[in-house]
Amino acid sequence: MFVFGAAMGQADTIPAEWGPLWQPALPARERHPYLFFDARDHARMLTRIKREPYARWWARIGKDRSASDAAFVWWLTGDEDAAQRARDRLVKHRIGRKTEPNREKGIDEISLEPSSHGFADYVFAYDLLAAWKGLSPEDSATIRGRIAEEANAYCELLETVRGGRFYGNQRTLGASALGMAALALCNHSGLKHTPREWLTRALHEIRREENFLFFRPGGLFIEGRGYSDYMALQFVRFAVAYERATGRFLLGDPRLREWLLFAAYQTKPNGQYIHWGTCDFDYSKGLFCMLANRRYGRARASLFRHEAAKDAKMHEFYLCPAIALYDDDVTAPMPPASRAFLPSGMVVLRSGWGRDSLGVWFGGKNDDWPRTGPRAYWWYSHADTGHFVLVAHDELLANDSAYDHWKSKDYYDATFHNVPMIDGMGPDREQTMGTLSNAVTAGPVQHATVTARLQDCTWRRTLALVRGRYVIVADRFEADREHEYEWQIRSACPPDFAGTQLAGRQVTWAGVASDDWLRLWSGRDSDEWQRVRPGKTQLTVIAPPFAKLRLEKGRWMPFSWKPEFTNQVAVAKWRAASTTALFVLIPNLRANPAVAWQALPGQNIELRGPGWTDQVTVSGTRLDIGSTSPVGLRASVDL
Repeated sequence: MFVFGAAMGQADTIPAEWGPLWQPALPARERHPYLFFDARDHARMLTRIKREPYARWWARIGKDRSASDAAFVWWLTGDEDAAQRARDRLVKHRIGRKTEPNREKGIDEISLEPSSHGFADYVFAYDLLAAWKGLSPEDSATIRGRIAEEANAYCELLETVRGGRFYGNQRTLGASALGMAALALCNHSGLKHTPREWLTRALHEIRREENFLFFRPGGLFIEGRGYSDYMALQFVRFAVAYERATGRFLLGDPRLREWLLFAAYQTKPNGQYIHWGTCDFDYSKGLFCMLANRRYGRARASLFRHEAAKDAKMHEFYLCPAIALYDDDVTAPMPPASRAFLPSGMVVLRSGWGRDSLGVWFGGKNDDWPRTGPRAYWWYSHADTGHFVLVAHDELLANDSAYDHWKSKDYYDATFHNVPMIDGMGPDREQTMGTLSNAVTAGPVQHATVTARLQDCTWRRTLALVRGRYVIVADRFEADREHEYEWQIRSACPPDFAGTQLAGRQVTWAGVASDDWLRLWSGRDSDEWQRVRPGKTQLTVIAPPFAKLRLEKGRWMPFSWKPEFTNQVAVAKWRAASTTALFVLIPNLRANPAVAWQALPGQNIELRGPGWTDQVTVSGTRLDIGSTSPVGLRASVDL
């Protein structure tokens, strides 16, 4: 066995317990282009670029911003000038590297994570241009030599330099670029390390448990959807190229299948990420475009196609492959819009997949989260056990803060999440675990419960989506002494926002116009937050009669690269020992508030909508929901 230079003694084999899927296999011979498509796809792709969405992607490729763009333009259209431009970029310029100073060693080191983007583009450009008759043997030798030199460096340094030694998305990016180089140069010889050794190292680094911890049980990823999309820029492309070359589909690994399914449920219908964990406000950038087909999407092709169709901002790395791999004619039933990810401690409850749907994302925190030792991920953890996010008609009505792990610890505390405070303290970001249970994701009453222990109290939060029209949050606290409870829900709108009303047991505020989110995301002026406009929705929050309801100013940071915003927070406060509090959240269209409520004895509530009347009651440790008109809907849930 050989040792990979400074790579801490990793051997040239993949552990057998990882299964045959992860054992390295190279194609018998080189074919170019072949990473993502080949000559058999040419006619179909040439026809596709004349219609949407392919025409939009083709227009961006035509801007010729990279060597692979120029090479693709030649391959698809026969433009010799484009081929010459691609050749000049590959021959006249070395593979781009980014470096970072290592003060301990007193040297600059390659930063593999961002550098892997340039490496992968160079490999893809060569895969295309290798078929050009105008590429001389000398030029080809120069290009191949540079790829081999870079692959040898990655092979040896993958875990010893900045941007490569960090487990999670950074190492996966570098390893995936290395794997694509092995596939493209599978017959290359005369090297310090062989293409098979490159591939073995790539697979080993992706799959080793320190790195695979990025993918948690049930699909949850250590870092938020934004980081997951970033990691996928290289990883999904490598997985597709590896399947094409060998028939081994890495994304068929059970943990990776769960990751993709979980990721597909983490966006609003317009493609915006749901805020949780280390996830900025942003839009999905193409994670599913290469999987939106029957070959790679398989049984979930319709779901991946649905998600990919939302991507107005597809990342440039996906543009060329997507013209070949994205199928806009995938027709198959969609899976249920609601789904419980119990091992991940999260449930998604939605009225449907459409832009007019109502959705709630509700999460706990399982106790297998690695918090100590060399593989700890505690810095990605927030004080958000039992939190929820509420969206209606693509507008955020109850928000959650996220990201910021590298800036400060302020954004982890409970004052940024929709969680209760007990005696002024909320869940602890490291120690308060919460178990998700009793999940029901079908029928007119969908619900789940999170159970946690904080401030000497046992807290059980049951959240229910009823008829796809309103949401119940029932919080039960068991305590041996009296406490001060503060129940909070955080808006996406600034204080004194138009349409805000506080009266007795209820507070109402409007959603923010979705177009203003785009302006906030792209704008540089932090004062723009004061100029957002009411959207088409509003949320009414109804508190128990024994709680004092008030509006406060809160802190919110949806964009980690911008100053924090001041938003409205509704707080309901009361004192008790053991107690159960019933809250009802009613999203409505502002122009047509179709769902209304009235008080029943105690804290119970009657709700009326188009053609139905429901009564929501709490008795002891039971939540009962029943329809009085028409008779039929009956549900009882243990609190």
